[in-house]
Amino acid sequence: MLFFTERQFMNKRQLAGFFFLLLALAFIRNPAFLLEPRIWAEEGTIYIQTYLERGFWGSLFLPHLGYYSFFNNVVVALGMSVFGLKWIAFSLSYASLIVMLLVLASPLFLTSSLWDTLEKKLLLIVFSLLIGTAEIWLNTVNMQFFLGLYSCYYLLSDNEKLRPLYLWIARALLLTASLSGVTSVILLPFFLTKAWQSRRLKSHRTFTEVQISAAIVTFGFFVQILCYFFSTNEYAFARLSPEFIKDLPAGLQRTFLFVFYGSSTILTKLTPLPFLFFGFISCKNSLLARYAFLLVLYVAFVFTILSIGMLGGERYGYIVSVLLVLLLLNGVFATEKITRILSYGFLLIFLIHKAEYFLHTDLYYDKSWNSYSSEYSRFLAGETSELQIFPQWPNTDWKIVVP
Repeated sequence: MLFFTERQFMNKRQLAGFFFLLLALAFIRNPAFLLEPRIWAEEGTIYIQTYLERGFWGSLFLPHLGYYSFFNNVVVALGMSVFGLKWIAFSLSYASLIVMLLVLASPLFLTSSLWDTLEKKLLLIVFSLLIGTAEIWLNTVNMQFFLGLYSCYYLLSDNEKLRPLYLWIARALLLTASLSGVTSVILLPFFLTKAWQSRRLKSHRTFTEVQISAAIVTFGFFVQILCYFFSTNEYAFARLSPEFIKDLPAGLQRTFLFVFYGSSTILTKLTPLPFLFFGFISCKNSLLARYAFLLVLYVAFVFTILSIGMLGGERYGYIVSVLLVLLLLNGVFATEKITRILSYGFLLIFLIHKAEYFLHTDLYYDKSWNSYSSEYSRFLAGETSELQIFPQWPNTDWKIVVP
């Protein structure tokens, strides 16, 4: 029995096996993320702290840092209500794991000519897992970057071909993404353009679907705009200070290439070559590929402007890197021999480097730091009312203050 549509070439047993492989890779990266989960930064100091002070309903609809994050608020509120402070690290980490795997596996049910073969889909999913920096790994705060990737997939796919049940699930996930930070709503111009162009399509279902998706993202955009302008958080406004514009060129370079190359100094010196090659690949393949390349440029530029100090960096380059790999994968399956050879070469270098970089998580999970479970034990013993959380870098003091 085929999964989702007739274009899918993976049965349920194969699908279960592939998900097991993804789980194994997630576990291998650093077992401590799942066996000894942590609370990461704003997860504790903002979202859990707000729940402790305002309760379930008081924390559910409250925006933070100039935007509203539906996913964070719901997961924290439900996790604290059901599991309590003792097990909240497990509930947040595993909820993030489920959503992350669902997003990464979305090319299996979202149909597009950019991932029109099973080989492309599986390779895209594996690469998107390897690319993810440890900073956005299994925490609700940075799950918006995975949700932003899902919105890009949704934008590049032909969702009218989905069965009704799965179409509604896909829409629900798009709504969640649009209400969970700004990584998805910045795509509104692309969704509106797609809706405008669909007026010429004869299929009523196609027209309806693109209109619905555009309406969902538009709704999320206005929610985020209202939260921004009614925010009392000075940090949110400081991000767009004109004084940071001078750092924009360097920030763009980091966003385009830092995640793709990681820490390799030698590969970083080749920065102009892959960028030009990706542009060549996108123009040679198809109209949708050129559209995807335009999306890469747009996301990189906007994310860098919205980044801290407009300096770009790892998490801001995640979606950009995945989309560039998507273009490379299409180059691997291109008809021109030289394109296939170059694409294979770039992907092989990338895979070897990222496989090594994938296991480097010490900066975001140091075994010498106090674990959340040990901090909670100290709290139960009456030794402290402040639970120290990650990261525990020098000159930082991330903590949860229990009333």
